[in-house]
Amino acid sequence: MVRRFFERIAAPVRDLHQAAYLLAGLTLASQVLALLRDRTFAHTFGAGQTLDLYYAAFRVPDLVFALVSSLVSAYVLIPRIMGMDREATRRLLSESATFLFGLGGLICVVLAFFMPQFLALLYPNLIASPQQAGFVLLARILLLQPILLGLSGILGSVTQVHRRFMLFALSPILYNLGIILGTVVLYPRWGLPGIGIGVILGAIAYLAVNIPVVVGAGIVPSFRFPRFALMASVVRDSVPRSLALGMGSVTALALTAFASRIGTGAVSVFTFASNLEAVPLALIGSSYAVAAFPALSEASALERRDEFTRILSASARHIILWSVVALGLIVVLRAHLVRVILGTGAFD
Repeated sequence: MVRRFFERIAAPVRDLHQAAYLLAGLTLASQVLALLRDRTFAHTFGAGQTLDLYYAAFRVPDLVFALVSSLVSAYVLIPRIMGMDREATRRLLSESATFLFGLGGLICVVLAFFMPQFLALLYPNLIASPQQAGFVLLARILLLQPILLGLSGILGSVTQVHRRFMLFALSPILYNLGIILGTVVLYPRWGLPGIGIGVILGAIAYLAVNIPVVVGAGIVPSFRFPRFALMASVVRDSVPRSLALGMGSVTALALTAFASRIGTGAVSVFTFASNLEAVPLALIGSSYAVAAFPALSEASALERRDEFTRILSASARHIILWSVVALGLIVVLRAHLVRVILGTGAFD
């Protein structure tokens, strides 16, 4: 029975709409857990200094991920893998992983060394907190996250190419469970660093979900010095998405730094609102994007332009339809949503 269960969740999904609905369902479960995570934060900490410190520290690895890890993301690797044999795919993944560890690791080590000064520059009010030591240690622990999530993106390209969408969609669920575990179990013991350890455990689980598919496909990456021409080509193709993610992360970091100067709780309230706003984006836009991207890449590689246009058009129509419905519901129920999701404990 256990074997049958794992075979079912690892089964490929070929149909676009079936994949999109499956991803939407699992994304909904992930977002429910994300909202439960925020509710746990609201109940435990309220809009106070402890949560401000956590969210402020979290912006640093987010920026590293956007500027470095996104350079070798699945969205760039998938179109290349589509036209490669097993050995070429393994070589590409190996060089991409080595590039990520080299560049990302160097940046994270430098940031970890200068973290007190960096946080003081960004958040002069927060760094003066009695929890300063825990704040700095939390930010250093969280620097492991962009490396783990970046490697997960590299391995996740294989998961998506093989249409193992259920496994792919389980990753954020396990990630949020790790954060909840850190808040409920580890924070009472170790303070702020305990939440950071929970985040890292979630990121490890996020990565581990992809390992069975990669092993089964026989393309486990290894250390391989990256060729300049190959990585230059990958990075060149990644620049538009990396710039978009980077600008988003820089904006979020700047707004968080500004909010930290307004007063206690401002960072928490801003982040709560941002997280609520991200739910329909993840539920609708990301589900169709993830489901459609491998099919679009395959159609493009085989030069099937009519099929490419059909898939793109169908995805866009469904995204617009469900987005309009979600927008109307959120506008009408905005106050009720905030009360139901966050109105508990120290945030009531």
